[in-house]
Amino acid sequence: MYNLIGSLNIYFIFFLQNPIFKFILGYIAYKVVFKKIKIKISGYLGERKVKKYIKKLEKKGYVILNDFMIPLYNKTTQIDHVVIGPYGITVIETKNYKGKIIGSSNSKYWIQKLGFKTHNIYNPLWQNHTHVKTIKYLLHKEGFRNVNLENLVVFTSKKSRLLLDDERLPVIPFKALKLWFHLNEKKPQTIDVVKVSEALKKYEVTGVKAKKEHVKYVKQRIRIAQSN
Repeated sequence: MYNLIGSLNIYFIFFLQNPIFKFILGYIAYKVVFKKIKIKISGYLGERKVKKYIKKLEKKGYVILNDFMIPLYNKTTQIDHVVIGPYGITVIETKNYKGKIIGSSNSKYWIQKLGFKTHNIYNPLWQNHTHVKTIKYLLHKEGFRNVNLENLVVFTSKKSRLLLDDERLPVIPFKALKLWFHLNEKKPQTIDVVKVSEALKKYEVTGVKAKKEHVKYVKQRIRIAQSN
């Protein structure tokens, strides 16, 4: 038995010192790290694209809250973009996925088809619905009970194709964002933009520690979702 263990240790040390084995390990590590970085960069670029456009609305008296972090139960939630205009509030969730996106309002998971690969993605409408409900709750606390709130998901990649079971769902490609706000501008003015925005800003969670805790919480949720 001891001879067997000793032999295995020798082989293990040999493989660790083998340049080919080192190359394979390094390549695997590179692929894992590169994939994570690529996903983060992709998400950042998608959000920046939307952020650049909605900033133009500030000239029309809108208030824009980007990467808006607010309390959710005993944790926090971060919203990509909150657009506060005279007609009400549009809560935007951005996605930079490529390929065919297949889904419905009732499905917990949507399907992303990219070539021969398929991936499940959590229904972004459900994800953003939580954001909308949280904002509604905070506004109620401040006495604003009749603010029109809209749930909007924007796919920013030019290489995405939306295949949804209902074309009336508030899920649009980036190129349709201008039309979305153009139509909203025709709606009657119902809120005081400044007062509503100031009421929401009171609940914004800031600080490095809070952001680290939020990232940690999101990673935990992702691990739980992947294990189910």
